[in-house]
Amino acid sequence: MDITDLMRRREGETSISTENLLFLVGDTTLDIGDMTVVREEEIIDFCVREEIVTTVEAKADPPEGKTCFDIDNYVITTDPKECRVDVSITCMDEEGTDCDEITVPTFKCNEGEVPDVLTFSYVGGGCGQS
Repeated sequence: MDITDLMRRREGETSISTENLLFLVGDTTLDIGDMTVVREEEIIDFCVREEIVTTVEAKADPPEGKTCFDIDNYVITTDPKECRVDVSITCMDEEGTDCDEITVPTFKCNEGEVPDVLTFSYVGGGCGQS
C-alpha cells in the first residue's frame, strides 16, 4: 500500500493553517500490518485562552482495490488560570561592557562630584534668537 496523501489542518481562534505532511513520512510504502509515524512540532501559547482543532486526513492506495481513507482530529484547549513570565534583562554598552561597570564621567563643572540632576531651559523664538 502506498500512502498518497497526508494533510493536516489546524484551526484556532486566531489562525488557520493547512499543510501537506507527506514529506515527513520516511517510507510511503507499507505492507499489511505495517505502520508509520509522523511527528510535527507546534508552539502553543498556554497564556492565551484558545481552542485549537487539528484534523489529519490520510489516503493510501492498495496494490488492488479502492483507495483507503481515514480522518481523525483532536482538540487542545488552553485555559490559563495564571500566566507567569520569566524576564531577564541584560544591560551593556556598545563595547559589551556591563552597565554596572561603566565609570561615570567626570565633568569640569561639577568639581569632581557625580552629576545627579541635569536641567535644560528652552527659550521660544525664531532661529536667529538661538
